[in-house]
Amino acid sequence: MSYFRIGSRAEPFFKNALMALEKELGPSHMAVGVHLRKLAMYYWDRGMYSKAEKYYKRAIPVYEKNMGGDHLEVAELLDELSELLRAMKKDGDADKLQERVEKIFDKHEE
Repeated sequence: MSYFRIGSRAEPFFKNALMALEKELGPSHMAVGVHLRKLAMYYWDRGMYSKAEKYYKRAIPVYEKNMGGDHLEVAELLDELSELLRAMKKDGDADKLQERVEKIFDKHEE
């Protein structure tokens, strides 16, 4: 998952941007959710799985609130977290998320 080719010095900028977005737009604004997801990918790319998991788990309710729990974008976010959890050897948690992902995709195939 090489989404970010920038060095670790970028971390404070990402975090400051998140704080500014939350302050200006509120913690449940979609722009905040997108930034949380990007932070999760940033940490995953660096092998900081626990931090990545934390940001994915913060992004999910924001996406659900703004798009609805059955939106395909929510499914993609859940799928990303599921992959991360598998990398962390949390297969049981990953399986539960994957079941939800499949239900969302099935709903959209109807």
